[in-house]
Amino acid sequence: MPQGPPRSSRRCPPLAAPSQIDVGGRLRADEGRSAHALKFDEAGQRAMIALALSCRPGAARRRANYALDVTVLIQIILLLRQLQPELGVAVIFVTHDVGVAIEAADRIAVMYADRFLEVGPTEKVIDTPAHPYTAALLTSTVLGSTFGRRLEAIPGAPPDLRALPAGCSFAARCRHTQERCRVRMPPESALAPGRITRCVRVADGELDLGSPNLSERSLATT
Repeated sequence: MPQGPPRSSRRCPPLAAPSQIDVGGRLRADEGRSAHALKFDEAGQRAMIALALSCRPGAARRRANYALDVTVLIQIILLLRQLQPELGVAVIFVTHDVGVAIEAADRIAVMYADRFLEVGPTEKVIDTPAHPYTAALLTSTVLGSTFGRRLEAIPGAPPDLRALPAGCSFAARCRHTQERCRVRMPPESALAPGRITRCVRVADGELDLGSPNLSERSLATT
């Protein structure tokens, strides 16, 4: 059986400045608390970020913890923004919260049923969505200028991932569906450099999903 490298050679180099993440003092103040409890507060989140960055990766993936208080969540987002240029890493933020995505990301990839349906710069995706699912997400979420307006729920339910339809995975819930949308999964279409959609109607110029400007907002409005 092949053997891996010696344990000593697998050790990760320490962070040059652990104080950047300010873990020690915060965790000492929480001595006696369980690990399960720590993951829901800022100290625990900082500890997990420190672990993720300890090997100096080229990219770090972070999934939003929805049990966090919004003020703690803002602090974690600000911390990641600070560390990204200092450590030279890319951050992939995985979230169901459109507001968090706007606050944390320069680019957004909208996924539905295990497929990317739209990719582009954050402001472009939010201000001029290029897929009906993106537009539906925005009209069902309280963001900035939508405050006080009636939210529009997305009808239906997501498809079974074990038996995805042959066509667009969002077709059964989309108000703009045509028969061709159900025949095969739309290919990726480039609308501009770095801007991609999987909606054939948007790609062909038949459908305009423009929305009110929502990019200038903060987490405090969600």
